[in-house]
Amino acid sequence: MSSNFGARISYTVNSLGSQTTTMISPTTPVTSIKIFNSTNTALASSTSTVIIPAVQSNYSSALTMASPLYSRPDNPWDGSVFFYEVIQLRVTMTGVYIILSNSTIDMEGYLYNNTFNWSFPYANILAKDGNAAGDGQFMLSVMLSSMKNYTLAVSTYWARTTGAFSIIASGPSAVAFSLIPPLPYTQSNYSSALTMASPLYSRPDNPWDGSVFFYEVIQLRVTMTGVYIILSNSAINMEGYLYNNTFNWSFPYANLLAEDNDAAGDGQFMLSVMLSSIKNYTLVVSTYWAWTTGEFSITIYGPQTTSISSTNSTKIQSQYASALTLLSPKFNHSTITESTGISYYQAILISVDISGGYSIASNSSMDTLGYLYNTTFNSTKPKENLIDSNDDDGGNRQFMFIVMLHSGINYTVVIATYSEDVIGSYDILAEGPGTMSFISL
Repeated sequence: MSSNFGARISYTVNSLGSQTTTMISPTTPVTSIKIFNSTNTALASSTSTVIIPAVQSNYSSALTMASPLYSRPDNPWDGSVFFYEVIQLRVTMTGVYIILSNSTIDMEGYLYNNTFNWSFPYANILAKDGNAAGDGQFMLSVMLSSMKNYTLAVSTYWARTTGAFSIIASGPSAVAFSLIPPLPYTQSNYSSALTMASPLYSRPDNPWDGSVFFYEVIQLRVTMTGVYIILSNSAINMEGYLYNNTFNWSFPYANLLAEDNDAAGDGQFMLSVMLSSIKNYTLVVSTYWAWTTGEFSITIYGPQTTSISSTNSTKIQSQYASALTLLSPKFNHSTITESTGISYYQAILISVDISGGYSIASNSSMDTLGYLYNTTFNSTKPKENLIDSNDDDGGNRQFMFIVMLHSGINYTVVIATYSEDVIGSYDILAEGPGTMSFISL
C-alpha cells in the first residue's frame, strides 16, 4: 500500500496542548480501522494486518471562549464568526501526509503555505476540508516539503462553538506541531446610552407596524484594512446596523452593509466585516423592542485601532405657552383615559418642518392629560383620529409623547386636566430634528 493511504485509528489523549509521536512498523496489525485513498474515499474496514504510514504524530488542544474569533473561509452565515487555533507544522522528510481531526464538535481544517492571516483567510491556502473523515471531522491528504513551513488553522463548522480536539498526522516522518499564539487584536471601546432624548426611527426589519425605536449614529474609521468584529454589550436587547459611508434614517436600507441582533448571544449583536482604511462607515445602534432605553457599550476587535465618534445631530427645542381658563371649552375624555371625565381643554394645531422623532411634553402646576390626533380633533368624537393619549410619562403629573411626525402633515395636540374644572397656565415643550409650529384652535 502506498503512502497515499492513511488509517483512522482510536487513541487516547492525556492532556490538552500535548504532542506525541508513535513509530509504527509498516506491518503492525491494527483492528477496526478505515482505509482511505487519496480522494478521501473509504476503501475497506478490516481487522487484518494492513500497511500504514510509518510515523504517527498527535496534537491535542481545545477551542475555548478565550480563543480568537474570525470569519472562516466558506462561511455560510453572513456576520457569523468562529473560534480558531493556529498550529505550525514542520516535517523532516518530504512526502504525502494525512492530517485528521478528532473531536465531539464538527471541525474545519485549513492548511496554509507558510503563514496564516485571520484578516485574509484565503491567502496562502493550500488545502481545506470539513468532513472527509466523517462525523464532522476534516481529513487533509497533502504533499509536504521538509524545506517549508506550514500552518494549520483549526476551526469549527458551527459559529462560536467550543470544545476539545485532537489532530493526528501520519506520514514518512514525524510532524512537529507548535502552537502559534494568535496575533494580538487591537481593542477599541465606546460607551453611550439610548435615552428619552435620543432620536427615533422605524428600524430595518421592524416587526411591529407603527412602532419606533431610539437609536444612535456612530462613525467608524479604521487605519488598516482587514476583518473587524463589532460587538454590543448591554442589559437591553440591541440591534446593530453597519452602513457604507452615510446613514439616512428615512431610508434605513440604503447603504446597509451588515446587520445583526443576537449573534453574540443574550440579545447582543455581533458583526464580522471587512473594513477598508480608505472608506468611512456608519454604525447605527438601536434596540429590538420599541421605545426602549438603556446604557450600552461597543467593543471593536481588529488589526488596528478603530476611531469611534458619535454623529447624532443636535435636537431643536420648540415651546408654546398658554392657559386653561373659565372661558375654555370642555369635553368628556373619560372614554379615552381613566379620569373624572369632563374638563377644560385646548386644542393646538402642530406641524414640523423636518420629519423625525419628536418628544412633546407639558409643563404645568396642573395635573395634565394629553391627546395627540392625526389632522383634526372633534370633541364630540374624542376617539376619532386619535394617535395616542398620555397622563404621566413626563413625570410630575405631566404628559409626554414620543412620536414619529412627518413634515407636510398637520397634527392636533389636546391638553386637558385629570380633574374637573381645573384652570391654570401651561407650556408645551417639543424637541426633535426640526422646528415645531403651534396654532391655537
